[in-house]
Amino acid sequence: MNLKLERPLVFIDLETTGLDSETHGIINICAKLYNSSREVVSVFNAWCNARDSEINLGALKVNRFTISDIRSFKSEIEVIIDFCDWLLSLKVNGELILGGHNISFDLGFIKSKLKKYGISGFDQVVSHRMLDTCSIGRFLVLTGILLPNTKVSLRDLAIVLGVEYDASKAHAAEYDVDLTAKVLFRMMDLTKGLINGKNQ
Repeated sequence: MNLKLERPLVFIDLETTGLDSETHGIINICAKLYNSSREVVSVFNAWCNARDSEINLGALKVNRFTISDIRSFKSEIEVIIDFCDWLLSLKVNGELILGGHNISFDLGFIKSKLKKYGISGFDQVVSHRMLDTCSIGRFLVLTGILLPNTKVSLRDLAIVLGVEYDASKAHAAEYDVDLTAKVLFRMMDLTKGLINGKNQ
């Protein structure tokens, strides 16, 4: 039987026009609310045109967008407002706990754009407690649960943990949200199995 989540969890992932949250823009935001039984109960997925942001062609090559693609999307401020409204609509008692892979990157972008558009109070809606599969992966390497040379990219963690990985779908926000959730759940079950094995 799979270990249940202690409480609902929102997994989030962004695709961006580059790595600098101050100068680059958001192209795609995907977030999914999972209940304690690991079932998706609400989804947000939207694309931004990032019209006023710098564009790094290397970033677009990774996430497989063209400049023409992103110019056809909704404005960034519209998507940010829609995302905030989605967060506020979620029926969760207390603060929302966020999960992601290297989630500080995604939150850095979100907070930068909220500030840009004069929206405050994000930290009153989501918890400062986060679950980061990148950090958990490093912990599993340090403890010897994963081999010492294991890389902690989402791709490498998925492969070493036996989670199906499709390179042709990677670096799209929704696929990466789903993959991150599967990786975290596999980590939970792996550590539970090790603990139960030692307790027998």
